[in-house]
Amino acid sequence: MTNNELYKLPKSNKLKSAKLMDRLFAQGLSLFSGPVRFIYLKNPEVTKNAFLVGFSVPKRKIKHAVDRNSVKRLMRENFRLHQHKFQAINNITMMWLYTGNQIPDYKLIEKNMLKIINKFNSISSK
Repeated sequence: MTNNELYKLPKSNKLKSAKLMDRLFAQGLSLFSGPVRFIYLKNPEVTKNAFLVGFSVPKRKIKHAVDRNSVKRLMRENFRLHQHKFQAINNITMMWLYTGNQIPDYKLIEKNMLKIINKFNSISSK
């Protein structure tokens, strides 16, 4: 894998299926760090892509769409830059949720996402 490919997050890895999302929230496992929650589910049906990922910020917590979109952009960028740190990311459907009430800065999101990635790696390596 070249250096540029480590940091790509193509549209084909975007979680769009309502069925998969419902199944993810019903059967998925969850990790939590600070205001960031990570829900994941091993999904053998995802063969074309290595993984599917989605990002969400509840309207109840952050009222303005502009602010919700900026938080999702922060999470997406952090994930894109750190996705290569996942050890076993194949055939996984995942969702990143921001559960805080205030708009975070980049460092807060990065710190919590890295903690979750480390927890996930320690769980999946067992």
